[in-house]
Amino acid sequence: MLEQSANFSNSTAFNSYTMEGGSFLRCRTVTLGYSFDSPGLRNLHFDRLRVYAQVLNLFTITKYDGQDPEVLGAIRSRIDGGTYPNNQKQYTLGVM
Repeated sequence: MLEQSANFSNSTAFNSYTMEGGSFLRCRTVTLGYSFDSPGLRNLHFDRLRVYAQVLNLFTITKYDGQDPEVLGAIRSRIDGGTYPNNQKQYTLGVM
């Protein structure tokens, strides 16, 4: 008989009722930049100028229902303990 809720007889027993695949495709880092090298920059006492934009964790493609298919608990014990996901998007703009 399949039990869909925990009770005194099954709360510590692992079963595959809630098991799901954790495969995913993730684009972790994308950086786009352009370097300027012109005589006009030398008048401003610059040899060169680089402008860039970077995005971390741009997208994750998965059918996993949890917050992040790459949680540390899932890697060690294959159990998603609901740890804080490490897949927040970060945007960076810079000039060098």
